[in-house]
Amino acid sequence: MLVWHIDDDDIQLELVGLTLRKAHPGVATAAFDRAAAALERMAALERPDALILDLNMPEVTGWDVLSFMRDHGIVMPTWILTSSIDPRDRDRATSYGFVKGFWIKPLSVAVARELFAGG
Repeated sequence: MLVWHIDDDDIQLELVGLTLRKAHPGVATAAFDRAAAALERMAALERPDALILDLNMPEVTGWDVLSFMRDHGIVMPTWILTSSIDPRDRDRATSYGFVKGFWIKPLSVAVARELFAGG
């Protein structure tokens, strides 16, 4: 299984990669510190099995990624991992049918285990 993680914070990218590999040793991860780079690859029909997405990023936001996916019929299990505690963000994000969960940073091993167990 290949999981893409999009976040503008390099430390979060590293920590989430380590946490995912600890929780799921067979999972491969690819980190993107710019959402635009991930969108370019999606547009070129390169897609992961799952996506972990931050919402609040400069230039291209997580909201932009979600809209792009919806508008292009890209459906993959997506989890939001954000610092936002605003319930309106949770409601808006989970209104996208492919968003499977909304988690507040940091990602724990326990939560990471839930990600691919229907969590």
